[in-house]
Amino acid sequence: MAKKQEADWQLYVDESGPFRAGDQEAPSFVGGVLVRDTVPGADEHQLRDAIAHASGGLPYPPHATQLRGPLGGLIALACQAGANHADVQEFTAVHAHVKAVVDSATAGRWPQKQAWRAAEAHLMELSPEKVVRIQKYGRGALNNMQHLLAAVAEFYGPEDAYFVAGFAPNDGSAPTRQHSGAVVDDAYTQALVCMMERCADILTSTNRGPARVWYSICERSVRRANVGRVGISANEISALLAASGEAEWGRGRGVRFVARNFSTRFDANAPGGVVLADFACNLSYGLAYRAQAKRSSLLEFSRKVREATRLSVACRTESAGGDMRCSTLACDGPPRRAVAAARSGIEVTSREPRAATHQSWRDEQADGWVTYFDSEGRR
Repeated sequence: MAKKQEADWQLYVDESGPFRAGDQEAPSFVGGVLVRDTVPGADEHQLRDAIAHASGGLPYPPHATQLRGPLGGLIALACQAGANHADVQEFTAVHAHVKAVVDSATAGRWPQKQAWRAAEAHLMELSPEKVVRIQKYGRGALNNMQHLLAAVAEFYGPEDAYFVAGFAPNDGSAPTRQHSGAVVDDAYTQALVCMMERCADILTSTNRGPARVWYSICERSVRRANVGRVGISANEISALLAASGEAEWGRGRGVRFVARNFSTRFDANAPGGVVLADFACNLSYGLAYRAQAKRSSLLEFSRKVREATRLSVACRTESAGGDMRCSTLACDGPPRRAVAAARSGIEVTSREPRAATHQSWRDEQADGWVTYFDSEGRR
């Protein structure tokens, strides 16, 4: 029998949140757009053109967070309507810093962070009514990017385009460890590996393997022993995956993760898919914040994330008990450990006990995967 050919998938990664230990209010997660690579390497230029069109001519790459503020709204308007628009003229006259930043953006260059902050501060001194008035133009660009995500979802189809995420619990339930290479796991690196584990679960449970997942990511700083915070490299991500048991949960089940694009920052070199991941994460952040505060159910949270990103947030698994829908949204800490135990075939009575608290979506998504792996063990 001929060996099944390895299928290629693309995983575009970004993140949202402060990743501060002990911050129980602000959610933090690593999110990604996972799509099947049906036309390898053929669509990057088309995707960039689509992003330029959807963003209204903003410099590449547009950044979702910036578009939520008044300065981002003013730049979105200037790029789309031109410098002669009445609102552009009114608001660029507020201060020379504002005009310089807008002029830079309309010339195709995003300003430096310091210049951005200074210009934004001047606009924030305006009346609340004027701030709201100018912010609406940025929301228009956000809505257009949301439509682009919908077009991507339609192009690939619901079984070939997912929004995946690994959430950091931020409550001390996911202790850090030090691995070889002197990279210390923090909330970000653990959420990243947690998300990749979920990608492997999705591909194996839906019989999409063997698979090779090409991941694209922008560099983020992590803590390094005796050095402080420095940029993490592709080799160090590979080391973290290996230390997390990827030989069992990934390659051992026919799923390989390979770095494709590793940008040093979110700049003109960032792949178009990473820009989509940035918007998907940003559109999901407020929903995650409210879900954490309300302890929302999986059904409620998933529905809202699906509406925001337009991408699938559940996969149709094939189990002994029939088709099941399992979540693409994962969480580090006890939920992750419960799924890992079930994946390894550990008996229910041997697993880590759950605290006697009201279930949230984080517990429910783990329960779904535990049920799936238990059914697999009974085959």
